[in-house]
Amino acid sequence: MAINGLLQQYSEWMLEDRLRHATMVFCGYAKDMLEPIEQLLTYSFREQERQTWLDAFQTLRTNVAKLDHVADYDDEKYVHLIKQLRQEGASLRILNHIQREHQRFLDVMTKELLAPLYEPLERLASLADFDFEELQASEVIRRFSYKPIEIIDQFDYFSESLSGTSIKAATLAQLTLLIAQLIEQLAHFNVYELDVLHKELDGEYMVSIGAMPRSLAPDVARHHVCKVFERGFYIKETNDVLREAKVMTVM
Repeated sequence: MAINGLLQQYSEWMLEDRLRHATMVFCGYAKDMLEPIEQLLTYSFREQERQTWLDAFQTLRTNVAKLDHVADYDDEKYVHLIKQLRQEGASLRILNHIQREHQRFLDVMTKELLAPLYEPLERLASLADFDFEELQASEVIRRFSYKPIEIIDQFDYFSESLSGTSIKAATLAQLTLLIAQLIEQLAHFNVYELDVLHKELDGEYMVSIGAMPRSLAPDVARHHVCKVFERGFYIKETNDVLREAKVMTVM
């Protein structure tokens, strides 16, 4: 394989493995949130409602555990590829650059840290003189981000299941804040939540699943979103919609 082809292969692997690592860190962050949520809710309900939230919490814990399975990366393939670069006669500049990039990559992968996704890939694309778009980063991000998004859904379902109980407003606000912190972690995938609440319905990135009378939402304009049933997400750099938001609007 020619030198540029090897560099592109290295970039493709690094993109996937950085996203794989981000998924592992995200799942760990989600699991770590379960304990403070349990502590938060333990004394937030009347005794007769205790079983209701315990059942809902157990469902959340089980579903997060099911999603917490991410294959580890294989470092040997990178070592072999760097050897191939030497055999192909890659310049000292290229070899030194790859060695530095790989050390940065290992530093990220061996720690529970997250790092910018695109910057090292753009440097490699420039070094190898190939089009960054050839990596099809959006498709790879789409493939790896589905699990973190599904975990967020599970936390949302859990929060929604408590809305009809006697939970205190302050406690629910704290739970909402914890979920918001989880959503912020998607930034490491270059993925962000679509801002749709109180916005006019837009079929490009919203799906209306119903409408309510203006009398029930007097502060929201007609044909605008009054409730989000399922969050939508997009990739910031490309504006590609990963998932449309499911919403309710005002008649």
